[in-house]
Amino acid sequence: MSRPYVPGGGFGPVESGGRILSVPAAKIFPICRTKRIETPVSDYDWIDDDAFCVTFVHGLTPREALDRLGVEVFEGDDDEGDYEEGLVSARPAEGGTILSEWNGFAGTLPEVLSRLSSATVTASVFRNVNMVAHFVHYADGKEVLGFDWMFPGYDDDDSGPYLAERTELGLAGEDAEGDLPEALRLAERITGVRADGSSGTVAAHCVFEHY
Repeated sequence: MSRPYVPGGGFGPVESGGRILSVPAAKIFPICRTKRIETPVSDYDWIDDDAFCVTFVHGLTPREALDRLGVEVFEGDDDEGDYEEGLVSARPAEGGTILSEWNGFAGTLPEVLSRLSSATVTASVFRNVNMVAHFVHYADGKEVLGFDWMFPGYDDDDSGPYLAERTELGLAGEDAEGDLPEALRLAERITGVRADGSSGTVAAHCVFEHY
C-alpha cells in the first residue's frame, strides 16, 4: 500500500477498501527534527573531504536503494579494482541507507533522486574539487529544497522549507557560512537517517556508468 509523502509532514492519508484512513504522519514517518540525536562527525570519516556525494535515503536497505537505480547491483564492497567514476556504495545506517560516491554526482541527478525518493525522502550533500557544492532534498519523486551549502548566504531565497533548521545550523541567512558537519546534520534531520557503527562497511555497490 503506497502512501504519498507530504513535504514537511510525513505521509498523508491512505486509501483502503474505498475508504480514506487518516494516519498521523508522526506514526508513519517520525522525522529526525523531533529526535535530536545527532551523529558525531567522526562517524562519517569515510567521506572524502575533497570531492564526494552522500545521499541519505529513508526506510530502504542498501540493496533496495541501489535496485531503484536500474543497474546491476553487487553485494559487498568493490573488489575488482578501482573505478575512475560511477561507483556508488550503499552503506547501512540508522533509519535507512546512505549512498556514498568518491568524486561522483549521481546523488544530485533528478532522474536518480526521483527514483530513490518514491514514497519516501532523500537528502544529498555534494562537493567537488572546484568547491562547487549543493544540498538537495527530494520527497516522493519531487524536489523540495536545493541550495549551495558552502555559501548559503548567496542564495536569493531564505524563506524556503526547513528554514528554522537551516538557520539554527548556520545554513541560511545573509551572513551564513556553511560547513560539512552542518550540511550532514540537516540531511539527518530531514530524512531521519544517520550514520551508525555499521556505516563504515559497504553492504552493496553498483557502477553508474551513464555519466
